[in-house]
Parts: sequence; C-alpha cells; structure tokens
Amino acid sequence: MQESYDVENGLGALIKRISALKAKADRPIIVNIAGGSASGKSSIVSAQVMQAFRGESILISMDDYLKGNAYLKAEKEKGREINFDHPDHTDTPLLAEHVGMLRDSATIDKPIFSFKAQERVGTEKVVPSKIIIIEGIFALHEQLVQLSDVKVFVDASAHGRFARRIARDLKRTAWTPSFILEYTSTVVESTYRSNVASTMPAADIVILNDYDPYKETLKSDTREIQLKFKISESFKLPEILSAQLVSQSTQHDDYYMSGAADLRKSDEIIRVRSESGRKIFTYKGPRLGSDFIERSNITFEIDTKAEAGLTSLYGRKISSVIKERLVYKTGSGLELCIDRNVAKSEGGKVTELGNFLNARVSIGSENLLRDLQKSFVVDSLTHVDESYYNM
Repeated sequence: MQESYDVENGLGALIKRISALKAKADRPIIVNIAGGSASGKSSIVSAQVMQAFRGESILISMDDYLKGNAYLKAEKEKGREINFDHPDHTDTPLLAEHVGMLRDSATIDKPIFSFKAQERVGTEKVVPSKIIIIEGIFALHEQLVQLSDVKVFVDASAHGRFARRIARDLKRTAWTPSFILEYTSTVVESTYRSNVASTMPAADIVILNDYDPYKETLKSDTREIQLKFKISESFKLPEILSAQLVSQSTQHDDYYMSGAADLRKSDEIIRVRSESGRKIFTYKGPRLGSDFIERSNITFEIDTKAEAGLTSLYGRKISSVIKERLVYKTGSGLELCIDRNVAKSEGGKVTELGNFLNARVSIGSENLLRDLQKSFVVDSLTHVDESYYNM
C-alpha cells in the first residue's frame, strides 16, 4: 500500500524501510527516487538518504544518461522533434543494464553528462555499494521499477517546481534566461503531466516537498533592497542630492496568480513588465526580515514565446499596474525612482494609487538608505511597505 508523508516524516519512513531491507539483504539495495524536475529529489531526499547511509551508499543520477544535443539534432534531421526532457532523450535501457550489474555487485562505466556542454563528456568507474540510489524524473520507469527495492516519488506544486528550476537553471545551464522560462513553463510542465506524474502510482512512498518561499529564497544571491514613500504630485528631488535623470518611461505591469497557490498569501510576486517595447519577467520572494523592503529578485528580459509559456502555466493575470517612471541616479550609487499617476486595475475596477518615491540600492550599500532615512528629503513623507499590486 502506498504511503504519503511530508518531508520530515517521509524521510524517516524511507530510511527506516531501507535499514530493514539492508539488515536482511545479501546484495545491494536499489532505491529509486522520482518526481518532477526541481521537486527536491536530489537536493533534499537523495541527499538525506546519502547522509543517513554515509559510506555505504552511492547515487546514480539519470541526468548522466541523457543522450545530448547531437542525438536531438540527429532525430530532428529524421523529422522527429524531441525536447531535452523527453523520455527518449534518456538512455533508460543502458541505465537499466547498469542497475542490474550493480545489483549483482558488478562495477560499471557510468557516463558523465555536462549541462554546459549539453553532451556526455566521458565515463567513470562506479563500484557497487550496500545502498544504490537511482534519482531522476523517470526513475519509476517500468524498466527500472522491475529492479527496485524501494520506490519513492517526490511531489511538489507546479509553481514550486517552476520557481526552483528557474533559479537553478540560470546557474547550471548555458541557456538564455528567456529560453529557460519558456522551456520550463511549457516543455517541462508538459513532460511532467504526460510522463512523470503518471509514474506516481508505482511508488511505495510519496513525499510532499512543496516550495517554501520563506526558506528557499534565502539562498538567492540577488536582492531588491528599497524604501518607498508616498509623495505629492508636485514633489521634486532636492538639488543637494545631485541626482541625474537617466530614463523616463511608461510601465505596464501584469501580475500573475498561480492556479493552485495564492501568491499574495505567500507574499510572492510574479510579474511581466512592458516598457519601451520590451518585456521583462520578475520573480520576487517574500519580504525578508530587515529595516527595508528587501526581497530576493530574479529579473530578465523575455520574448513573446516565454510570456505565452508563463501564461499557459499560471493561467491568469490577477491585476495590472500602469505608471510613469522617472529614474535618477546619484554619484554614490543610490537609485531614485519617481512613479507618477500609479493606477491599479483588478477585477474590472481601476484604483488611482497616487505618486511614489522608490529608493533602491544593491547588496552592501544599505547605508545609503539609512542615510536617506535620516535626511530632510524624506522627513515629511509617508513611508509605504506594500507593493502596488497589494494596495
């Protein structure tokens, strides 16, 4: 009978089951860990199992059995379009052969796949151990299930998998940010629905590892740090700041809502900004505990395909904000944005929010904001904590 748990209890049940099998077995124990891309198969579940059985376990990642770009191009020349996450892009027969060899206590020559090169770059000898973990989105493939002693599926929401994979692939791959967003929101999610979620019934244990933005965005090395104030229509920056106008534009911001999760409750923001003929995607995590409005921030320009992919994943725009923005910069590095005539549209209702001053700095320059807080420039202004779409 299949058992379902949260992460803590699921790991406890999994480790207990593996320990019981190990105590009786006269051969290596095969543990298959499947789930959607960025569900936490490797970073959470596999890592904890490896830690629990340190010195007597090995991890075989299905990523190393990808066939690579040369294979994808060859298939395309044959008239067959296969994407990176298609089941046929993984050499499952070779992996099944290797698992069988390890199960029989034989050494294998495991391929090594490079995400930067998008190809296999060699092989390495892998000697069997008491616990052999097979990890990957197709780890519960029929050919592999037949060899498995313990079968695990790590579950996470579409929003959680999307947020994790965007952050991960920006560092791990050579793909453009726009392509990562398009690919993740369309191909990866489609693959999950058609080829990955369907393997969940084969699992002995299902572990729910949903996205916790309050913890996971702490890992981000990009931050938005700012102060916001309500200003009058006649407000002007004092000359003493020596701020230079660097840009002026109309911004149209569309905010998206996950179908399964209320991003307002988790204090997350997913936005597409239209400005001067460009489309700019932004993901912001919840506010961090600081003296300022500080959030993790992933921002990059996207094309129309990426925007369409985002819409297909999230389904609907919850609100729109239009404003005129003037951007000034000081010699010290402080960025000052004056937002005029900010208007929010939601549910058929338009709300005039007014005019605002945003002061922004990069990580390490927070003292500039502290100095601004103490200055006469903002002394008479009303401090604002909310984002426009929450007003």
